[in-house]
Amino acid sequence: MFIRYILILAILSFQLSQCTLEPNLCDEKRMTQCDEFAVCCPLGNEQYGCCPFTEGKCCPGTSYCCPPGFSCTSTGTCKRTTTITNPVDPHDIDLGS
Repeated sequence: MFIRYILILAILSFQLSQCTLEPNLCDEKRMTQCDEFAVCCPLGNEQYGCCPFTEGKCCPGTSYCCPPGFSCTSTGTCKRTTTITNPVDPHDIDLGS
């Protein structure tokens, strides 16, 4: 029983030590690293930049990116792509008064 307890503790401590987050490395050479929630964007010539938006979209052939819900345009701007499927009328909300 005691040996089983020690074995379980050893396995748990090994698994917990494996739970550390990997750094957000952008390239195989491990030269560019972005923040944990940033997105790596290729800039060309094996260079990368960091898009500061979680789940941001890199704009191909440029050095900019767009936040979630937006897409890249050919003019260098971001265009909203999401729509609200079920808009709420503010008068329908019960405020408990």
